[in-house]
Amino acid sequence: MGGAERLFLRWAQELEKLDYRVNVFTTNVWDNDFFHFREKRYIKQTKQTLGNIFISRFRIFHPPNKNNLLKLFSKLPIRYLKYIIGFPYIFLPGYYVYMSYLKLLPNKYDFVLAGVYPHYYLIYPALVYAKSKNIPLICVPLMHFGEPNSE
Repeated sequence: MGGAERLFLRWAQELEKLDYRVNVFTTNVWDNDFFHFREKRYIKQTKQTLGNIFISRFRIFHPPNKNNLLKLFSKLPIRYLKYIIGFPYIFLPGYYVYMSYLKLLPNKYDFVLAGVYPHYYLIYPALVYAKSKNIPLICVPLMHFGEPNSE
């Protein structure tokens, strides 16, 4: 488990202790190279429950000629397109569609906790959701809690 995963799992566990029901929206990435290469390791399980922590993993989309296609998208004069694909060109259509769908539903969250850098643009749908629901967005810097698999 990497640094971001450990950090957000720790946050989720602490919130669960305070009797919050926690929904986690993340990617299916296991190996960071999977962001760019479909043959790398990824998490197949898209839904998981740990006590009162509910995890939804969104698949990274690997279209044919992905890097060329996303470089082309990044050059288009559409202001917000860079917030969707960012750099280094990661495409998560399921995540963006789901966060847009959530905006249409009645408010069911007390706040949104978001983070993970250098992929800062993955925070924008959470920011838009929090703003649309008039709830706090807590942006968390990435920090590590020791070595992987340590207690």
